[in-house]
Amino acid sequence: MDETNNSIILKDTFMTDGKTASPLLTEDTKNLIIDIDGVICEDIPNEEPERMPGAYEIPRAKDIINAWYDKGHIITFFTARTEETRKVTETWLKKHGFKYHEVLFNKPRGGHYHYIDNAPIDSTRFEGCFDELLERTKNFPIKNK
Repeated sequence: MDETNNSIILKDTFMTDGKTASPLLTEDTKNLIIDIDGVICEDIPNEEPERMPGAYEIPRAKDIINAWYDKGHIITFFTARTEETRKVTETWLKKHGFKYHEVLFNKPRGGHYHYIDNAPIDSTRFEGCFDELLERTKNFPIKNK
């Protein structure tokens, strides 16, 4: 975990009845949760961990992620790699110069993720080319059955 970035600023939030709720980041700070395999480096399955130390970087990934970090955004890598690959993963990130706050392991495998939360959520599907984030809004209905 890299803790050289400036401190995280949270703002108090309240429920409609006035009770305190979980704090949120300030609106100008993003909590970026980024996959590793297939997003910042080549896609390597857990069944082939011997390939992880030599993984090639996805072009521009490091430059953009490090710029987000330098702007004060929170960078967390969330990977389906297992806890057993922590050392090789963190060594690779350090060797390649990625700035980040934390790595979370054991993300469920298989894709088709649907995240439900009471906090504001943005999502970006990575399609092979790292670039600045685009601002788009789409509402997803929640159906009660």
